[in-house]
Amino acid sequence: MEEIKITPAEEEQRLDKFLKRYFKEASGSFLYKMLRKKNITLNGKKAGGSEHIASGDVIQVYFSEETFRKMRGEEAQRNVVTNHPGEQKGAGSNPKLSPYAIQVIYEDENFILVNKPAGILSQPDASGRPSMNEYLMEYLETSGQNVDVHRYKPSFCHRLDFNTSGLLLGAKTLKGARLASESLKDRSLLKYYVCFTQGRMEDMEHVKHRLLRQGKNQPVKVLSRDASQGQLIDTSYHVLWSNGDVSMVEVSLHTGKTHQIRSQLAHLRHPILGDLKYGDGTDAKNHFSSQALHAYRMVFPDGREFFAPYPKEMKQLMDELGIKERSR
Repeated sequence: MEEIKITPAEEEQRLDKFLKRYFKEASGSFLYKMLRKKNITLNGKKAGGSEHIASGDVIQVYFSEETFRKMRGEEAQRNVVTNHPGEQKGAGSNPKLSPYAIQVIYEDENFILVNKPAGILSQPDASGRPSMNEYLMEYLETSGQNVDVHRYKPSFCHRLDFNTSGLLLGAKTLKGARLASESLKDRSLLKYYVCFTQGRMEDMEHVKHRLLRQGKNQPVKVLSRDASQGQLIDTSYHVLWSNGDVSMVEVSLHTGKTHQIRSQLAHLRHPILGDLKYGDGTDAKNHFSSQALHAYRMVFPDGREFFAPYPKEMKQLMDELGIKERSR
């Protein structure tokens, strides 16, 4: 018999959902059968799976050691073929990624807030390129933070475009993931971007259009807000600085759709400098290697405010134009 003690980070979820995450190789029908047969109990009593678990609860599991390991997916990790000393292949290998170091802006037991560089995926995709999720796991491992991926695998809670830099919020625990999901859904987590655009922009509150996706890897299309197609997008723009040719703009999102800022600014005839997909690639004098868009500020629901340092190319242009960073 094995016992699983519920931690504060795991409470308030349904028992069946916890079991499906913990025993990742087990089918739902198998787990419900084990509950019916009392091979899995909660605090020594029969459970149906719909119960909400609390911190300190104990789940008793009456499996053989072999079945327990198999249902958790631990057998595959044990079957590692060693070719040479220090070299491993197979499911147990964990190659060091490290061309990017995680720049941590804030961290506590549930959350981690990092400054993502341009040129890296936020989350994995079909390309197989490393993403910030892999760098997060490496950071947690090398910093000595014990992570049981069978209970919850830490990951980032939202995305930034591949060539957009800035603040990315990750959840280290299931509790953190739940709180982040709620605050992203109800917009109590405030995200602000800064960008450089062509031309002189004016402040614009609640600019609304329709955004139509045209297929994978294709630019999105911005339509009139009265169009019958597409999803509503809603954005506010506040001009921080302008010399007529270039504007530095703070952007806040009221909706969060794919390429919302980049496509809407291009539609307004103020494309972001360096944006080859939605603009003409104009990059002023600084030759941006990617779109000049940076998620620079985040305000948590409790009022705490965090900033990500400007990327090098953006800071160089600010210095050249004599723009001072906002006081914090």
